[in-house]
Amino acid sequence: MEYRKYRVSWQEFPDRLYRTFAIRTDVTLDKLAEVILKLFRTDEKPSYVFFDAEYSYTTERLSYMNPKGDYLLALTNNPDLNDVWENKKPMNACLVSDLKDQFYFLYDVDDGYRFICEACGEPVSEEREDYVFVTEGKGAGIFEEDDYTLWSYFDGSADPEMREDDEEKDFYMPDNLELEKLGDFDKPLDLQEETEIAASAFEDEE
Repeated sequence: MEYRKYRVSWQEFPDRLYRTFAIRTDVTLDKLAEVILKLFRTDEKPSYVFFDAEYSYTTERLSYMNPKGDYLLALTNNPDLNDVWENKKPMNACLVSDLKDQFYFLYDVDDGYRFICEACGEPVSEEREDYVFVTEGKGAGIFEEDDYTLWSYFDGSADPEMREDDEEKDFYMPDNLELEKLGDFDKPLDLQEETEIAASAFEDEE
């Protein structure tokens, strides 16, 4: 099978929250999106989009919406992206092999978790049939509905020993992550477990 390796990282803190994985190039982009959503432990809201310097790759639902164009522009500070939203392609009709070396994934269009997706080298052939496998990563996942607490943890203002919500400071433990304390966000990842989580996106194709 032919695979391509990608590093997908949260744009604001790319070295604190990322995953590197290899995925089959014949996988559709809607499945790639599901892999990314699972790896970052999202609630899988339906509003997400891939885009590069030429096209936006949308779900059927999102193709009928008109998200604010400044979300797309803000990801790269590139004024040449003004027409990207108009050049739509459906995710389920495009493959990983259609992607450029660098592209972006915007999750939750209203709030805008933004991920940089970069290819690590050229596609390679391997004697295996797995759809995806994870090779590296850091960070437990996004804080659904509450990136303020995550930012505060990164800048040192939120105590890593925090185990319960601190409403006075507007710090909240994430509902979508299983953390005993805030500092567990940075516990080393089990790459086999991450691979199993990513592979669960393909359970209906087994």
